[in-house]
Amino acid sequence: MKTDRAVLAQEPIDTKDQFFQSESTSTPTPTESITPTPTQSITFTPTLTATQVITLTTITPIPATTTPVPTETTVTPTLTTTETVDLNNLFLAPTQNEWLAYLPVISVYRIPATTRLFCSQDLSISIPDNNPNGITNSLYIDQPGVVMDVNAYVKIDHTWPGDLKVSLRHQASSIQVDLIDRPGVPASTWGCENDNIQTILDDEASQPAENKCGAYPAGIAGIFQPYEPLSQFDRQWTTSPWTLKVSDLSQYDTGNLRKWCLEITSVDPSVTPTPTPNPGPLPSSAYISGVTGQTQALALDCESRTAVDWAKFFGASIPELEFYNRLPHSDNPEKGFVGNVNGVWGYVPPDDYGVHAAPVASLLRAYGVDARAYHSLRWDDIRQEIASGNPVMVWITGQTHAGIYPSGAPEYYVSASDNRYTVVARYEHTVIVTGYSSTSVWIRDGSLIYTRGLDEFLDTWSALNNMAILARP
Repeated sequence: MKTDRAVLAQEPIDTKDQFFQSESTSTPTPTESITPTPTQSITFTPTLTATQVITLTTITPIPATTTPVPTETTVTPTLTTTETVDLNNLFLAPTQNEWLAYLPVISVYRIPATTRLFCSQDLSISIPDNNPNGITNSLYIDQPGVVMDVNAYVKIDHTWPGDLKVSLRHQASSIQVDLIDRPGVPASTWGCENDNIQTILDDEASQPAENKCGAYPAGIAGIFQPYEPLSQFDRQWTTSPWTLKVSDLSQYDTGNLRKWCLEITSVDPSVTPTPTPNPGPLPSSAYISGVTGQTQALALDCESRTAVDWAKFFGASIPELEFYNRLPHSDNPEKGFVGNVNGVWGYVPPDDYGVHAAPVASLLRAYGVDARAYHSLRWDDIRQEIASGNPVMVWITGQTHAGIYPSGAPEYYVSASDNRYTVVARYEHTVIVTGYSSTSVWIRDGSLIYTRGLDEFLDTWSALNNMAILARP
């Protein structure tokens, strides 16, 4: 070890609001499984014609030592992906490279997209100490499409994340992106010293991974921006080996690559996009008064309590327990409540957990409240909603008013009932955002109202993929 250090170990807690004992009541001045086939891959060569026919060609042998085709899970998209295309030239090019050349920046459009998750098996690949050659592991993806967005999940057990460099290479194009590059260096000589990495790297995240170094549940635990943008893979064909490389660039500390995944959003190039509106400027600060709340009645029903408090602001009076009893139940939190509402806080599905935004918003609409569930929102989306006079219900990980919050690292969970995936995290919790400034966020948490630093809030909001319910479409 480079130095002595303690890692905070925390056990699940009996209730989501056990820590919520006191408050600062000051009000701010306004303001979707593939059987592995390790002996082959499909080489994808597109032929774009006037009717947009895409053909698959040769099957090329791969050496027996290569990694199997990854497990793939497809999720039916509920949102759209934004990308820039030239509609006048999009379908004219007869080859892949020429087609890709016809994507100049002219305007912003929405394109219906399919998002799939591709994951390695559970791994235990030792990362050699102080060796830039490192280790590699590959996923072979044979689902055709044009990449519009890539997120990367990385789970590494290592006693000094500041030693590590993690890169992703798209073999068909030879594009390589550095995802993590010795986080904390050079600001600190040795970089982040707190054990382990469990993170999703996403260009659209609010904060970079490079300056994160938490104590629990991992040194880098959340959804953060990569060191270099994953958008470098945009407009490439999905069909390719994708290779992760992990290198340890300093001595003494060691670890293992445990798992990694790619979440790839792709489009059929025959789809015609539609224009995307551009929001106007936002005020530097805004605050909404009149958002009230009460302490939750059951150990794990924070979503019901938060939902009825949020609905009350819009004039709907809904009993908390009635709301909870009307929620569907499922092993998939995107479809219903998971587990026992009187269970122990701090687990992930299929154990006692809670529910995500979509079922809550659907039930709110049944009560006549205009509610829309979203994932992957930006901080500016929250600011825009607050500035328009609407509070926002958000999903975070265990934040408390006292600043003592057992955090949860993001992980992909695939439900047994429908083989769909979602991002989950331990210590899932919900609150209402009522205001913001350039440095702070105002939060209604049941009967409490308090402020949090903006960076702290963005970290804990990121763990559940920036999920929220808004009143506007």
